[in-house]
Amino acid sequence: MLLSPNFIEIPTGGLYGLALLGNTLYVSVYSGSAPGVYTYNVANNPSTPLQVPFVSVNKPWGIAIEGNTLYVASNQDSAIYEFDATTSQLTGSIELSAAPTNITVEPAAALGK
Repeated sequence: MLLSPNFIEIPTGGLYGLALLGNTLYVSVYSGSAPGVYTYNVANNPSTPLQVPFVSVNKPWGIAIEGNTLYVASNQDSAIYEFDATTSQLTGSIELSAAPTNITVEPAAALGK
């Protein structure tokens, strides 16, 4: 599906990560008045987010989705947060020794587990 040229219009300092689950597009907004992860309905192609923000995270960069779990890398907190991708409930986190940027999720089956 090709999105319109101005699909995402957020007056901020940076859009860093994208992830798609069904018709919901998750976008990490690094800075501005409300950094965090915003959600958009790609089926309706609106330019306004569904929730502002869906989850609040300090300087989120990379995001990834596996199943209904949304992973968000916080550059400021040196952590990766785990959220329920349908309710925005925080379900876990991992502190790191360095600030993460981009992340991916590899399904356990692909790892031979």
